[in-house]
Amino acid sequence: MDNINYMQIIFSFLIMINPVILTSFFLSITKDYTNKEKCFIASLVIIIGFVFLGNFLLKLFSINIYDLYIAGGLLFIVVGMSMVLGKGNESNSPKKDGAGMPIQREDCRTLGVVPLAVPMASGPGTIVFAIVYAGQCETVVSRSLLILIIVCVMILAWICMLFATKLGQMMGKAGQAVVSRLMGLLLMAIASNMIIHGIKQAFHFPLK
Repeated sequence: MDNINYMQIIFSFLIMINPVILTSFFLSITKDYTNKEKCFIASLVIIIGFVFLGNFLLKLFSINIYDLYIAGGLLFIVVGMSMVLGKGNESNSPKKDGAGMPIQREDCRTLGVVPLAVPMASGPGTIVFAIVYAGQCETVVSRSLLILIIVCVMILAWICMLFATKLGQMMGKAGQAVVSRLMGLLLMAIASNMIIHGIKQAFHFPLK
C-alpha cells in the first residue's frame, strides 16, 4: 500500500503501549519486581508475531482488513474516551483485602508476562494496530521499518520501567494525568481516521 504514514504508525504504538501509563502501572503493582526484561521480550514477541501472522488469522476467520479498521477504530474511540475522562487508571491500583491491606500476587515471577506484557503493553489495541499496519507495509523495506518502530517503542517502554521510580517522582500524578489525556485525544483522532477509511473501502466510496 502506497503513502504509508510512518509518523502515524509511531504515534499509534506510542499511545497504545503508552510508556508513561505502563510505568505508573508498574509502580502500582510492585516496587520489588526487577525482571523487566521479561515484559520487554514477551511484548515484543507477541506484537511482532501478529505482524507476520495477522493476515493469516484474518483469512482463517474470513475477516476483511477493513472490517478490522472499523472494529479497531471503535475500540480505540472507547479507549481514547476512557483516557480523556481519566477512567482508565482504576486497574492501576493494587487490589486490597477486606481489611484494606494490599493483596500480594501469588507469583511475582509472572508479572513480566501477566499483566505487564499482556494486556498492558501488548493488549488488543496494540495487536489491532500491528495487524492493520502490517497490511499497509507489504514490501520488505516497509515491513522492516514497521518492526523497527515497534522495537524502538518497546525499548522506550523498557527504559521507562528501568527508571520508573524517578519518572514517577518527576511527573507526579498530575503530570501522568495530563499526558494520558493528551494521548487519549490523539488516539481518538487516529481512531476516527481508521473508521472513515474502513467505511470508505468497505462500501467503495471514493477516497480523497
